[in-house]
Formats: sequence, structure tokens, C-alpha cells
Amino acid sequence: MPFPDPALAQGSTEAQLAVFRRVRDEIRRTLLPRLREIANAGAPH
Repeated sequence: MPFPDPALAQGSTEAQLAVFRRVRDEIRRTLLPRLREIANAGAPH
């Protein structure tokens, strides 16, 4: 599940920020559901 390295983004500052935001959002969409699964698995039933 590798994510693109936003530090390699080129272009204007706005274009670079757009890449950073896109990668940030992709990480959030990928990891938050998995973290919730892990947290719920450890919760008492």
C-alpha cells in the first residue's frame, strides 16, 4: 500500500499543495477504517 511521495511534487506552490492534500486524504481513507477495526477488535464484548 505505498503512497506517492508528495515531496517529489513539482509545479507551482498550489500544485504541490494539491499533491500533498491528495496523498494526505488517501492515507486517511486507507488507514482510518483499518485503525477502527483494530480498536474494535481489542474492545471488550
